[in-house]
Amino acid sequence: MPAVKKILKHVRVERARRKRTCGRNRANHVIKAGENCLVVQNGQDAPNYCLVCGSEVLRVAQLALDELKKDLN
Repeated sequence: MPAVKKILKHVRVERARRKRTCGRNRANHVIKAGENCLVVQNGQDAPNYCLVCGSEVLRVAQLALDELKKDLN
């Protein structure tokens, strides 16, 4: 049987090696060196999201996945 296709291959968690800026709230959210952050690769662009914003991004994605699963059934 063929392997199941990974559809979330452009989303990953990375540990920041240096200070990064959160892609959702650039003015107020900073990702410090050593902290985990969510990275969403979109072509050449790869915004980073802090723990608070990354959790919200994943929550919205989970809602979309749940809706797709419901529609499939």
